[in-house]
Amino acid sequence: MHSEPALDRVQRWMLEVVTRPGSVRDALESEPARREIAADRLGDVILPSATLSSERRIAIYHDMYLWRMVEALEFDYPGVAHLLGHSRFHRLVERYVAAFPSRSYTLNRLGDHLPQYIASASGFPRRAALADLARFELAITQVFDAPGDELLDGDTIATIAPEAWPEARFQAIHAMRLLRLDYPVDDYLQAVKRNEAHGSLRKNPRFLLVFRNELSVRQVALSKREWTLLSALHEGLTLSDAVERLAPLRPSLSETELFAWFRDWTRMGLFAGITTVRG
Repeated sequence: MHSEPALDRVQRWMLEVVTRPGSVRDALESEPARREIAADRLGDVILPSATLSSERRIAIYHDMYLWRMVEALEFDYPGVAHLLGHSRFHRLVERYVAAFPSRSYTLNRLGDHLPQYIASASGFPRRAALADLARFELAITQVFDAPGDELLDGDTIATIAPEAWPEARFQAIHAMRLLRLDYPVDDYLQAVKRNEAHGSLRKNPRFLLVFRNELSVRQVALSKREWTLLSALHEGLTLSDAVERLAPLRPSLSETELFAWFRDWTRMGLFAGITTVRG
């Protein structure tokens, strides 16, 4: 007669069986599961019901775990789910969570690696556009969840002496991402959300700013020159070094244009602070 397994062993076994990819039989016979409870002792921890065997009862939880992963990722990646269709998206999630299983108490971070997984995965149509779409949707999620910041205001900017501007460094808000994409996935996602006919996903480079303004996530298409300068500032370069990055691009940046960009970016609330050599 077998003694009842300790609670901690049952908990480790249950976690392994429920979250293990593949069939429930594969999960029950996996080495980590057998290390806790042998497959032939399943009836000791899961009793059969009047209509279901012990294996079918645990299979309900095993199968529903994957469906929960599909549901969570479909919420964060509606565009990817739409582009692939239900069955292909389900297959993508099944393969993805096998490579990047959930390790957190929350599912909010489950999809953090999906863009890089799609970029290297095989067997999915329009992979390059799909990866761009996933990057865009991940940026939206990250910006929505990012902590808030006190914003740089005009009074602070006015205190900076003109000679200090070349060495000024801007602190970008946490809720901001800059994306360089090859496909118009922003237009595609908007069409999906509005249940409208979506446009072509033919190659058409995009320079996007994604940021949160109060409680709303916004996306703005930038010119290559705007994106280059803002990206350099986001990396922590001084203003003079950031402007230097624009040297190969035409037309040359004028002072009037530079001030107009900063006026717009400050109005959008993209900066949380500014430092100079003088502090």
